[in-house]
Amino acid sequence: MKMSLPPSCRVLTSYTASAFPAVFPFSHRDLIPHDNAPASEFYAYSRLVNHIDDHAIQNLQRFYGQVLPSNVSAGKSTTMAKVLDICSSWVSHIPYATDSQPSISPRNKVVGIGMNAKELEANEILSHWIVHDLDKEPDFRQAVQQAHKGTTYAAIQKLQGSTAGKEGVSAEGPYDAVICNVSIDYLSRPLEVMEHVGRNLKPGGWAYMAISNRCFPTKVMVVRPWLNLSTTDRLHLVASYFHFAGTPYNSTDQASSKTVAATLKRLRDGMGVGFIFGTDGQAQGNSTTPRTVEGSGMQAGQLFEGIQSLVIVEEDNVEGHDPLWIVRAKRKAAAYDS
Repeated sequence: MKMSLPPSCRVLTSYTASAFPAVFPFSHRDLIPHDNAPASEFYAYSRLVNHIDDHAIQNLQRFYGQVLPSNVSAGKSTTMAKVLDICSSWVSHIPYATDSQPSISPRNKVVGIGMNAKELEANEILSHWIVHDLDKEPDFRQAVQQAHKGTTYAAIQKLQGSTAGKEGVSAEGPYDAVICNVSIDYLSRPLEVMEHVGRNLKPGGWAYMAISNRCFPTKVMVVRPWLNLSTTDRLHLVASYFHFAGTPYNSTDQASSKTVAATLKRLRDGMGVGFIFGTDGQAQGNSTTPRTVEGSGMQAGQLFEGIQSLVIVEEDNVEGHDPLWIVRAKRKAAAYDS
């Protein structure tokens, strides 16, 4: 089924599998933040503030309201769709089913994985939440088994009534959709995290990475660094996280600015290992043959398909609002189920 998009949303690039290099171009060291202190120290302080402006928030809520499933079939019955919010905080920007009665009308079961308990407790849309460091352990399946009940837990139980069963109280996957709000640039192990997102996403389910031009400068990756990447390069990089999910990082560091600049140029220009863009915005490449990364049990492009970058709020808008983009991908129907 083709996923419809809000009218204000614009597709920037649709990536084919052959648009990507044969291997992920950066090493794990390239993705380590400038401030390499434990994430638990940085996130020990609660930040109950929005990291994008109200206009961007409204557009993101509108986007999620249209693309996130609210009800899914469960045998002969219907149950509320389950959404996983990784790198979650005190807001998930997911709309309620009824704006006039938000406290009793959630439209999704939303499970939040984040780094600060007070922030997660304050998130009024979460049915469950858990503090878990994805950089330490990208596999979150065991962690969500210990999830705390969130604000909407009781309301969801009431709405689903006797049909809820275990599904109504569980925080575990598989999930109907996964979101990450303006935090993908903080992950130092994105290929492993995307692998486990794929493992826990239902076949045909979508993952959405929301990206802004705001960040905590010391926590973003070393790659050039993120702050110096163009918008196009940032979106290409995040798109590559989906394509290379579960595959190894490059064995060669690209940390010097000259080397990184050359690597990103190859990603853009398609010099045998990267992107070649047609006039219609479709990413094209030099080969349609799936490529296996040496030493890995998984092929690049095995987990996700339909990778796209979208613009939610244009970068050069006259009102001066925060720009906002989405990089999204769909879990393949026959990836693996281990």
